[in-house]
Order: sequence, then structure tokens, then C-alpha cells
Amino acid sequence: MKRLKEKYSFLVRLGITATVLLFTQHALAAGTTAGTDVDNLATVNYDVGGNAQTEIESSPTGNAIPGANGTPTAFEVDNRVDFTVAQVGAAHTPVFPGETDAFVEFTLTNDGNSPMDFRMDALQLGSGDGAVNLLVDTDDDGLSDSEEVSLGMNPSASNRGDLAPYSMPNGTLNIADVLVMNRILLGDITATATEITLGDLNNNGSLDIGDQVLLLRMVTGIIPPP
Repeated sequence: MKRLKEKYSFLVRLGITATVLLFTQHALAAGTTAGTDVDNLATVNYDVGGNAQTEIESSPTGNAIPGANGTPTAFEVDNRVDFTVAQVGAAHTPVFPGETDAFVEFTLTNDGNSPMDFRMDALQLGSGDGAVNLLVDTDDDGLSDSEEVSLGMNPSASNRGDLAPYSMPNGTLNIADVLVMNRILLGDITATATEITLGDLNNNGSLDIGDQVLLLRMVTGIIPPP
């Protein structure tokens, strides 16, 4: 009975030590870039009755032989999805009766280990009244972030002048945008409200030859994009 008791105590101590080491390895892997190849070798140090024993190294197939007999476990670091959404400014946003377009500003921070795209949608609570939208225009191009997200655009980069491909702007200014502008001005195609917003470079509320001249100068590098 005494022998069994000592063996049980040894197993408990060994199990606790191994658990601590494994959690330590996991903590050290935090923040490693996704796609990184890792060769991981864990080592268990233990003692019996206060006497230090020869360490045991890990192996993918298991190892119980003391000494340098382990084999590294190879793996590729996976994508770690982690992010923080925080309100900007005060804890409460003051509003007034009858006020429209009141908004609360949030920032989303990617805390993961690889570049990621996030889409934020506003959800009206059951007790709320009226439509809820993402109203902030982060890139100041005339379209709210909510509109840009719904159109597949990048709300953090201005899309002014981006008209091509027609009805599907691709975030790049080139001669194709000038050609779409030309077709709109000739009446070959009809500009949508979004295209008028993006193409109205002289800010007069409509598309005209002045916008075309400004767009051509931006595409050729004479003036910088807005």
C-alpha cells in the first residue's frame, strides 16, 4: 500500500508539472504571425522524494524515456481571430428630442496575428424606433461607412473619382474611370446617386465637364486624388 501511494503521488506531481509546462508553451506562442512554421519540443523536469530525475522530452507519438530522446512536434500557426470594439469619447452620447443623424463612434482594433477584414453592421434593438445606420464617413468621400460597406468598398480609403468598372468601383483611379465619366456625360449610361457622389469632384451637386477635367488631371498625376 505504501508503494502504491508513493507512485500515485509521483504521477500527480508529474501531471501538474507537465500541465504547467504545456500552458507556458501556449502562452509563448501568443502573438506569433499566422503561417509561421514551429518546431516545438517540451521538456518535463521532476523529482522523486526530493531527488531530481533525468528530464523527459516530448514527442508527437509519446515518450517516456528519460534523456534527450524527444522529437519536436511540427505545426503551422493558425489564424487567431481577436479584436476589440471600443466606444470613442464619453460613456454616454447626449441626444435631444427630435434630433436626427445622432451617432456614437466606435473603433475596431485587430488584435489577431494576421491582417483581417471586418464588417460592422448596426442592429436596432427591439425597443428602439427608427432606422439605424453606420453614419460616420471615415474617409470623407461623401459616402457613409455603412454605404461603403454595403457596396463592398473600403470605408477607410477615399473613393472619390472611382467610377469603374461601371456600378462596381474597384478602389483604383485610372483611365477606365475617365471613360465611364465620359459615357455618363454623353448620356450613354445613367449615373446612380453613388456615382454622382463619387464623381462630383467640383462639388456642385452634379456631374459635368468640370468633373471630367479634374478626374483626368488626377489620373495623369497632375493633381493628387482628394
